[in-house]
Parts: sequence; structure tokens; C-alpha cells
Amino acid sequence: MLTAYVDHGKAEKALQLYCNMQAEGIIPDDRVFVFSIQACGILAEEEEAYFIDGQAMKCVSLSIGRALHSDADEHGYASNVYVGTTLISMYGKCGAISEAEEVFVALPQKNVATWNSMLCTYLEQRVGERALSLYQAMLKEHVPCNDITLICILQACSEVGSLEMCKQIHFHIETVGYDQDSTILSSLIHAYGSCGETKISEATFTELLAADVVSWSACISGHAGKGDCAASVELFEKMQLAGVHPNEFTLSSILVACSHAGLIAEGLDFFSFLRQNALLDPDLKHYNSMVDLFGRAGNFKGIEYMLHRMPMEGDLTFWLCVLCVCRIHGNIEVGKQAFDHAILLQPDYLAAYTILSNIYTDAGLQEKAAQLRMSIHLMGSEEAWREVE
Repeated sequence: MLTAYVDHGKAEKALQLYCNMQAEGIIPDDRVFVFSIQACGILAEEEEAYFIDGQAMKCVSLSIGRALHSDADEHGYASNVYVGTTLISMYGKCGAISEAEEVFVALPQKNVATWNSMLCTYLEQRVGERALSLYQAMLKEHVPCNDITLICILQACSEVGSLEMCKQIHFHIETVGYDQDSTILSSLIHAYGSCGETKISEATFTELLAADVVSWSACISGHAGKGDCAASVELFEKMQLAGVHPNEFTLSSILVACSHAGLIAEGLDFFSFLRQNALLDPDLKHYNSMVDLFGRAGNFKGIEYMLHRMPMEGDLTFWLCVLCVCRIHGNIEVGKQAFDHAILLQPDYLAAYTILSNIYTDAGLQEKAAQLRMSIHLMGSEEAWREVE
């Protein structure tokens, strides 16, 4: 029953079942802990992040996960490789990198899944340098890499911009026979593009016999990251002629390209075209990209248009993005609107108070800025106070 709940994503029911087992005196084994901790990880994916000292934490899930970890330790399963691997993944999804690292270091035995779980944790928390360092440790320990390892490291290369590591992974892919895996090759294309090597990215792309939407999008993204909007648009048009339908990542890449090139009209055209032709339904990150696109040009009519058209609620990251754009261009009205939404989601989110205070200060509204400074001071954050000053 526990397995069924987890397989169907019913985390709360799985955790309730675990509690019922405890209440009835049923002693859990390693499998029970694995599935219960997995359920906690699912819960973390659904939970809204809460920012603590600049780190996005899933506090409710983390509290449950720590309790499960304590139970596993009490029953002697915390050092089990399968339980430990699941704990690392759970802590990563909760934003608790240090606790994931503690579990990883303490495990007496590790398999490739354990290493991959730690790699994924670093990528989820956007610390690609640590992922690359861990990969070097894997090589020293002679841990065999699999497809998941390679995809993780290529994502880290994309984040960090490590061309040298990208080439090393490319060589490894060809020597161990992964050069026919379209998912790995798509990750390789994207990594080369992110490192600025669009020629190698395109050469790798042309080697694919049947490029899918992921491969097309990866190549488009490579040009977009380099700021080559014309090449991104050209590839997008070729993609359509090839009969490949775009996905969410394709649209994100095109919008990034348009944003870097300051092409507001073109970005809006792509956004509208895909919506009107029902090729995909834009999600929050696409609206975030449109805010960035309009924000770079200081076009607040466009930003307000997007805010009114959004079919979903913005999250904390979205409203912080809007606030930052307002700080750059000194827009008080939209900035206050973004601030209100942000503190509704997290009342003590100090970054929101700091940015709005700076907007008021820049506008000469010293009294309003002082009120926000007082709010920050009352929340007991000397660090945030220094940022305002």
C-alpha cells in the first residue's frame, strides 16, 4: 500500500500510513523507510519554498524528513545505502544541502545512485561547481558513470560554463557508447551552447539522425545564451518546417534570445503565436521571461499587460523579479504591487522590504523608506539593515 501511494504521488497518504504503522507498533524495515522518505521528497516538490538567509527551504517537508531520518537511525537503517541515498535526495529537495552532504559522507557504502543523488542535489540548489568537484571525486574513486551521471554533469557544465569539462564528457560519451543516446546528446548540445561553443553545438546537433524537440531546443538555447537571436529564430523556423512542435523549453530559449537582443516585438509575437495556435500553454517561467523582456527596455505597460493576463498566481521568485525590475527603473506603483504579493506569500521576506525601501529612497520618499527600515529592524535582521543603508 505504501508503495502504491508513493508511485501515484500521494505523499500525504503515504506518510499517514507510516504514522499508522508506528501507532500500531509495526517495526519498519529499510523498504518502509525508503518509500516514506520518498513520500517526503514528493511533499517537498509540492511545497512553496521559504527563504531563510537567502536559501530556499521547504520547512514543513524538512521537519518531517528529519523525523524520518531520526527514526531510521534509531532502527539502524540510516547507514543503509538505499535509505541513505533516498535521504540525500529528500534533503536536496528540501534545500538542506549541508544535511544531504552529512548523510553522503557518513554512508559506509555508496553506489552510483548515491553519487547521482548528491549530484542532483547540487544541481537543484544551483551549485554546479560542487557537482563538478564531486564528479572528479567519482573518477578518483573509480565509480562507474551511467547516463544519469553524464546528464547531471553536462547540466553542471551548462551552469558553470566549463568548456574543458564539457569536452572531457564528450570524449567519455563517445568512448563508452552513449553517442546514440538522444537525451545525452541533447544535454551535450545545450552544454556546448551554454559554454559559448555554438559551432560545436551545431556540429553535434547535425550528427543526430532524428533530432527531437529536446535536441532542437537545446541548440536554440545555445545560440540564445550567446545572445545570437537571429540564429535562434532561424533554428526555430527550421524546427517548424521539420514538423517538430515546440515545447516549454523552446519558448523559454526564444524569449531569452529576444530579451538579450532587446527585441520586444519579436518576443511578444512568439509568445502570442504559440498561445493562439495552442502549440503550448505558457507557464509561470514564460511570464517571468516576458517580464524580463519588457523590464530590460523599461516597458512597464508591457509588464502590467502580462501581470493582468497571467492565468496563474506568481510565486516568490516571480514577484522578486518584478521588484528588481522596478528598482532598476524606479517604478514605485508596480514595485509596491509586487511587494504586496511577495509579503502575502512570505510576510517576513526581508529581500522584498529591502528592495522596496531602496525604490522609495531613490525616489526621494524618505519617510516611506524609513518605515520599511523600521519594519526590517523590528524583524531583527542587522544584515538586511546594513544592505538598506
